[in-house]
Amino acid sequence: MAIFKGVDGIEVTILVDGKDLKEYVDENSQEEERTVSKYVEAVSGKSFAVRCRVSKKAKFKGDAISINVYADGKSVGGIYAQHARLKQAAVDHLIDSLQVTSNRYQKFVFSEIHTS
Repeated sequence: MAIFKGVDGIEVTILVDGKDLKEYVDENSQEEERTVSKYVEAVSGKSFAVRCRVSKKAKFKGDAISINVYADGKSVGGIYAQHARLKQAAVDHLIDSLQVTSNRYQKFVFSEIHTS
């Protein structure tokens, strides 16, 4: 689960067949401020989803938190959670497709991997 250090109750995971994929740290990456980057093992042709969760116990500065999800450099969705709402219920949002037209969505699928 990709989370910020020191921010409890907030997580983002990648799922395939309804199960969280194991995440790996890229030792060579240089993360930007306020950004968490991980990588997962991709299985060519498999559909996947991104789950964003903010628990009722989440602690963060300010009145709200925004989680933005990007795939291939494009914004594909996210969540906005206010402290007031979190007192009532956790926020759990699944993103599994990209809107390509006003009434058409394309499922997320891992591309074919070519190595040499």
